[in-house]
Amino acid sequence: MEVKNKYVRCREETGLGPAENPPKKVEATSAKEARASALPALEKNKAPTHIALPGGAARRLDYQGPLSERELDRVQQLYPVYKQAEEKTQVNWKVLAGIHYRESSLGLDPQAKGNEFQFDGDLKNKANGDLLHDLVEAGNTLQTKAMNGLYSAKSKKFLVSPTDPLRPQESDGENVRTAAFLYNGPVYRTRAAAGAAAYDRSPYVLNRLDKSHWDMGLYRGKNAKPVWGTDRRLGVIPFARELEKAFMEPASQGAKVLFEDQL
Repeated sequence: MEVKNKYVRCREETGLGPAENPPKKVEATSAKEARASALPALEKNKAPTHIALPGGAARRLDYQGPLSERELDRVQQLYPVYKQAEEKTQVNWKVLAGIHYRESSLGLDPQAKGNEFQFDGDLKNKANGDLLHDLVEAGNTLQTKAMNGLYSAKSKKFLVSPTDPLRPQESDGENVRTAAFLYNGPVYRTRAAAGAAAYDRSPYVLNRLDKSHWDMGLYRGKNAKPVWGTDRRLGVIPFARELEKAFMEPASQGAKVLFEDQL
């Protein structure tokens, strides 16, 4: 007895007659082909990876690090002002933001209202409460500190040597670290190990840079009890480095980071 396959029997029973070439079985589409066919729709609906900023810069939404969303939102808000101050002072905007962070938590500290850069002594009259004005004053102060160093009239020598001017392409370097150190005051100079840079034990400059600069000793003032505490905030240089990760700029504007693996 001839055994007919199901396809032939169906054709004969319905009067359609035999078929010499039954239809070929259609193979299931591969996973790779399925993804490729769906790619246009996926690309269209994909969540954004960055937020565009003026001048071709962008804030990365995939940043993972110690900076909080509140801090990143604040930097994003102030970015145009930081960039204006960079143009006027030739100090990298991330360094200016680092000083702003250390002095007044990016202006979020209500106690620093009207003097967000904590100008003190003969510099106190430089603050007028306008952010751009005060940023420029802070940048100019950094430039002066870097180029003048710290000279002791008593010992007739430099306790901290002058360095080169700061440049907008640099968010780190001997000049940047020296300027930030002298901006905050040289109280930590005597705590530096023999042969180390004067800023080496300054939490203001280097805190949380690496294991040897983690939660460093913080001078709280001669009238404080206790006089010394522990600093758990990022220093200016680590803060600027985090901004390098969180914010992208066109290659021609990007900051050149020096001292990547050294102090």
